[in-house]
Amino acid sequence: MLTIAEARDVSPAGLAALSRAWDAVDGARLVVAVPDATATVLGAFERQTTAGSFVRRGSGGAPVTIGPGTIWLQLALERPDALVACRADQVLNRYVRPVLRAIGKVSRVPASYFGRDWISLGGHPVGLVSFAHDAGTNRCLFEAILAVSTPFSAPRASFREKAPATIDAPPDRLAALLREAFGPGAPASTSAQAEAMAIEPPWTATVEEALGIVGADRARLGGELVASRDAVADVAQRLAEGASLDTALAAFAGAQLFGARIEALREVLGRAGAKA
Repeated sequence: MLTIAEARDVSPAGLAALSRAWDAVDGARLVVAVPDATATVLGAFERQTTAGSFVRRGSGGAPVTIGPGTIWLQLALERPDALVACRADQVLNRYVRPVLRAIGKVSRVPASYFGRDWISLGGHPVGLVSFAHDAGTNRCLFEAILAVSTPFSAPRASFREKAPATIDAPPDRLAALLREAFGPGAPASTSAQAEAMAIEPPWTATVEEALGIVGADRARLGGELVASRDAVADVAQRLAEGASLDTALAAFAGAQLFGARIEALREVLGRAGAKA
């Protein structure tokens, strides 16, 4: 059953806290909110290396900018097929479809998704899509951060030289259409505890993959990574216990890894000092 939850705290920190609580949901919970302030939202595996207004979301991927000109959609699922027939590797493709339909009702230009980490409107990126996944429980999170009146990102390699744009619609109107697009649900209100952010050192080594930068220290993966969180944690645990790279990366067997190659993970960990 879908619960359409109204966020009691629409500050960037409050919405980020809800995003990170994706693994505590039974059934399916949809949150669609307009943040009340501007902040940079880091992906789940990124590091904050400079001072500023940063929060961390539950899904992986690249940083985005949010504020009163954006919409943050979070769909937490007890399992990928909680609402529609879907495997874990189909989460983005299946759950982006209601988002595209909703955008189509406020735009004369069709919205499209081409299998990367962004939504296209007339060929221009207007929003990030990403997911979180736990291979052990099969719980997952689909997220979309949409640029309604303010661009959500600076240009990135993933955009293929397409300049970011905006949807140019009333945020409240599009938010209502997004809730409708996912179907009727039981109303509820929800909140979660905000996380205190701290500045961390840059990654020892990085490599650029299709969806962005993958970083590593000797025994830890991160960066703009989209992957099953327990597999990422298992890699770190195995390396800390002295396992070889091949043994550590075997943690991804049966897990999700989107937009990055296992070979790239092996390369960046090796350059960071992990033993072969």
